[in-house]
Amino acid sequence: TGNTTGNLFSDVLTGRGINTYNESTQNIVRDMGYKIAEGYVQDSWKVKPRWTVDAGLRLSYLGPWYARNDFGMAVFDPSQYNPNASLADLSGLSWHGRDSNVPISGRTVQSVVFGPRVGFAWDIQGTGLTIMRGGYGLFNYHDEQAGAGTMDIPAGHQLTTVSGNPLLRDLPNVVPAATRGAVEAFDPNDDLNPRTQSWSLTLQRRLPWGITGESSYVGSKSDRLRNAGLSNINIVPFGAMVNDPNGNADAYRPFQLYGAINVIDHTLYSNYHSWQNLVSRQAGRFSFTGAYTFSKALGIRGT
Repeated sequence: TGNTTGNLFSDVLTGRGINTYNESTQNIVRDMGYKIAEGYVQDSWKVKPRWTVDAGLRLSYLGPWYARNDFGMAVFDPSQYNPNASLADLSGLSWHGRDSNVPISGRTVQSVVFGPRVGFAWDIQGTGLTIMRGGYGLFNYHDEQAGAGTMDIPAGHQLTTVSGNPLLRDLPNVVPAATRGAVEAFDPNDDLNPRTQSWSLTLQRRLPWGITGESSYVGSKSDRLRNAGLSNINIVPFGAMVNDPNGNADAYRPFQLYGAINVIDHTLYSNYHSWQNLVSRQAGRFSFTGAYTFSKALGIRGT
């Protein structure tokens, strides 16, 4: 039990014992997939000689990621957490293999999402010299690969620890203990997929000498974005350790049976607004293009 050599096996062989040793039980094959089905209709109408309207609608089923096994993906429900449970109970966590009411994907999604699009073009003077165009569209899309780590605990992955300085002769009698670790899970009440709304309004004017100028307002808003990098709901509250700076951080976590609890949901957002201008000449022996954009993007986005 003297000073460590820096190598656990050397410590055991030289009679120093094991101060702390952590090990995971197995590597999980994270085999996962998802299913989608989509359809759309669109049309264009010449409402009047100077007015054209385009409209369309996309219907989508964007299925959640699901595990290609019998265990499923983990979800974490804070209302089911019992602070008096043991580490091995995995309180608050559930999955299909543990509770058949939990889907194999851990969560369900909206059955059908709608993606309307509409646009127009207006020849203001009827001469083709001054045109106003505008449009709006809502686009639903599927998450990139997300939640692979939610398959680990349902498939039997565990973290164990050995401490107490056991010597070589003690190893046959050592019983590893469950250890507090980080977990990844879905929010069982989250049925959303990301979406983006885009809109624009443009005034275009044909100028002398074959020059065309246009000025546009272009904006977009994305919401229901996945909270990648901002998903830990078990961080130590701000200021909790002011009077105990050298203490055990795990003792101050909201859910003390775990380390980090990364719960995947769709709560982030971003937006974009811009004023875009273009002047160009694409005819004759001399051509040019000039552009200027003033824009601003705001939001809370993950990694």
